[in-house]
Amino acid sequence: MKKSKANTKTSGNGYSQSLSRTIFERLIAIQTDVTIKRERPRLSNTGFLFNQRDIEQAIEQHDKEIS
Repeated sequence: MKKSKANTKTSGNGYSQSLSRTIFERLIAIQTDVTIKRERPRLSNTGFLFNQRDIEQAIEQHDKEIS
């Protein structure tokens, strides 16, 4: 099996763990927010209340905080 080169942004510095934690926490917050549950339509059959823009915003906020 061929090993890929390590990405400096994701290897050894905790970036990927930090980013994934931020995204996960944001998605949980969206899915459990009573107001969002009441006002935002769910996406198709997935039941998700979050969308692509929510994930983008979580990434942008994360990167802003670590800069």
